[in-house]
Amino acid sequence: AWSNPRCGPPGASNGPIVPHNLSIKQKLGFTILGAMILALVVAGGAFTWRDYRATQEALLERAEAHAHLLALATAPAVAARDAQAARHALALLGDDPAVAEARLERADAPDFAHYSVDGGRRSSGLAPGPELIADVMFDGERVGRVIVLTSRTELVARLLHDLELVLAVLAIALGATLALSRRLLEGLYRPIMALSAAARRVREGRDYGVRAPLLAHDELGQLCADFNAMLADIERRDRELESQIASRTEELRRRNAELSAQVAERAAAEQALLASEQRFKGAFESAAIGMLMVNEARQIQHANQAFSDMLG
Repeated sequence: AWSNPRCGPPGASNGPIVPHNLSIKQKLGFTILGAMILALVVAGGAFTWRDYRATQEALLERAEAHAHLLALATAPAVAARDAQAARHALALLGDDPAVAEARLERADAPDFAHYSVDGGRRSSGLAPGPELIADVMFDGERVGRVIVLTSRTELVARLLHDLELVLAVLAIALGATLALSRRLLEGLYRPIMALSAAARRVREGRDYGVRAPLLAHDELGQLCADFNAMLADIERRDRELESQIASRTEELRRRNAELSAQVAERAAAEQALLASEQRFKGAFESAAIGMLMVNEARQIQHANQAFSDMLG
C-alpha cells in the first residue's frame, strides 16, 4: 500500500514490493542490491549451466574414446576367449573419473569381463551416467562389444566448484556494491532530504523565505532550483498581497477618520441647532407682547401666552 493514499494512482496495486515505512535511502539500497543479486544469479546460473553442459560433453567424449580404445585393446582376448587378458585390458582405464564401470560381452558370454573403478561399490552414491557401446572387431568380424558406463562424480564435483565460485563472486560483488552504492545513495539522498526539510519548514512556519541548498548539478539539483524559484515567486506574491492589504487598510483608516470627523461635526451642528431652538422657544414663550407662528397658508401654528391673554 502507498504510505499516503492521496499519492497513489487510481487502480494501483495494494501489494508493495518493498515496505512503505522504509526511508527512500533504504528503498534505493534494496532496489540496487536486489537488481545486483538478480543479475548475478542469472549470470551465475547461465555460466554454471554452460560449464555443466561443456563438462558433460567432454566426459562423454572421453568415455567414448575409452570405449573405442578398449574395443581395440581387448579384441584378441575376446576372440581367444581369454577373460583374464580381457580384464587386464579393462584395467587400463585406471582411475579415470569419467568412467564408472566397463564390461565386455560376447554372444555366448554376456558377462565375459567386468571392471569397476571402485570395485563396484559406488562409494560416491551416484548412479552411473549414460552407456557408451563400441563393437569389438577381430579380423573383420564382430566378436563382442564393450560397454562403458560414465561416472557423474567429476560432473558433480565440477558443478559444486562452479557453485562455490558463483557464491564467492556474488559475495565479492555484493560487498563492492554496498561500498559503491553507499556513496551513490548519499549523493541521491542528501538533496532529497534537504528538499524535504525545506518543504517541512515552509509548511510548518509559513516562511517562504526558506531555500533548499543546491547539493547536486543533476535532475535533483534542477528540482531544488525549481523549488526555490517557486518559493521566491510565492514570497514575491505574498509581499505584494501584504502591501496591497496594508494600503487598503490605511485607506480604510483614513476614510473612517473622515467619517468620524463628519459625524462629530454634524453632531455639534445638531447640538447648536437644538440649543438655538431652545433659546428661541424660551424667548417666544416669555415675550411680553403677543406673538404667534403661522405657516405659508397663514394658518396659526402656535401662539405664546401673551397672545392668548390678549384674546382672552
